[in-house]
Order: sequence, then structure tokens, then C-alpha cells
Amino acid sequence: MNIANADKFDVDLDRVKAVFICNTPLHVYNALQAANNWGLDTRQCILVLKLISNNLTLDRSLESFVEWKDVVWIDPFPLPPRIKKKGNRKRIIQYRFFKEWQEKLNQAKGCRYVFLCHNRQQENKVIASFVEAKELVWLEDGTLSYFLWQEERVIPPQVRESRKKKNLSSKNPVAKKPVAKKPVAKKPVAKKPVAKKPVAKKPVAKKPVAKKPVAKKPVAKKPVAKKPVAKKPVAAKKSVAKKPVAKRPAVRRK
Repeated sequence: MNIANADKFDVDLDRVKAVFICNTPLHVYNALQAANNWGLDTRQCILVLKLISNNLTLDRSLESFVEWKDVVWIDPFPLPPRIKKKGNRKRIIQYRFFKEWQEKLNQAKGCRYVFLCHNRQQENKVIASFVEAKELVWLEDGTLSYFLWQEERVIPPQVRESRKKKNLSSKNPVAKKPVAKKPVAKKPVAKKPVAKKPVAKKPVAKKPVAKKPVAKKPVAKKPVAKKPVAKKPVAAKKSVAKKPVAKRPAVRRK
């Protein structure tokens, strides 16, 4: 940071040029170095001090090293297991928390740079994505490099290669070739005959059931009036005159 050189130019203090997201005092020191390297005036930059845990605190004097346009303190995100509330109460707490720091960073949306400490903190990435800067710059303070070196030193190479192979196989699954199984001859198993024990059935005496007499109700038959049927007169049979039959004389044979 070179404020003396920055004063030679026309500095628009109302315009935000960069946002620095820091978690430790070492990150703040790196931010000052980056501002000097990029020729930025800290009076046009916003410093975001993001707390990683409720057990870790930062000294308030960190914001007084130089003059910043604004300093935004952000507590750890109210996400489980940090927040014990449930239902709508949890959503209200989260909404108020995000709305508070987003209103303070609205003036920095679309700025030129956002400087983000390289320590694998997902919450820092959420803040950087909200700013929507044109260029992202990682601040490497050396702690992550040491962690990666320690991981390479402690974990054997064979384990690392096996992990890489597993990751590649999960991303690019390869179709396995079908393997023909050899038929296995099963040995015949002789079943032992099992003698069944005769089971004597117990006679079950049926209880006599007395039938109740059912009185039939007399049904009165209605008299049916027969209709008189008129007989049709039969015409007298016609007399048929019988024709006389002439008898032949009998002839005697000699």
C-alpha cells in the first residue's frame, strides 16, 4: 500500500475497488501487502473480518492499522450444530444474520477485486460470491501449504495412489467384463427316511342340538270367482248317403 503515490491521482473515495476477506491477523498483514502490490488505496477498500469459531476472537486493533473505507465484522454462520433452534425460529435467525452483513456489502457489489484467504473455509466463499467481483485473488499465507506438505509426508504414496484411483473410478465408472462361472457339480445328498409317528385322533362328541318347533301361520286363501265360459254351438254333422254296393254272383269251379 502506497498512500503517498495514491494521493497524486484523483481518488474517488465513494467507489469501492476491492474487498479483503480475512480470518486471522496474518491475513490482515497479507491484505496490506496485496494492497501495496496492486496499488490500491485502502480508503477505497473494505476489510471483512470473518470469525471462524465462537472460541476464537480477533483484536479490534486490526482495523486501526490503516484507514479503510469500511470494516465489516461477521460472526460464524448460524448453521447446525451452532444453532439449536428449529422450524421458523431457525429460519428467522438465519435471515436476519445474512441480511445484516449483506446490507453492509451491497456497496461493494461488482467491484474490481476480491481478495480471499486460501484456507478452505466455505463461509468465505459464500461472502466472495455475494460480492460478485470481476477478479478473484487468493491470499496464501503459508499455513495451507504446510498442511498440504504435512498430508503428503504423513500419508504413504501407496495410500494416496489408491485414493486417486477410487476417485477416478467413481467419476468415470468402467463397465466390467462378464466373467463366466465354472459349473460346480453338486454332490448328491442321500436323505434319511423319517418315520412318521401315528397320531391317534380323539373322537369328538357332537352335542345334540334341539330344534325349536316353528309355528306356521295359517294363510287364508282367497276365493277365486270362476268366470262362466260360453260354449260355442256345434253345427249338426252332415249325413252322408252310402252308395249301394252290387254283389257279384259266385262262380263255382268245376
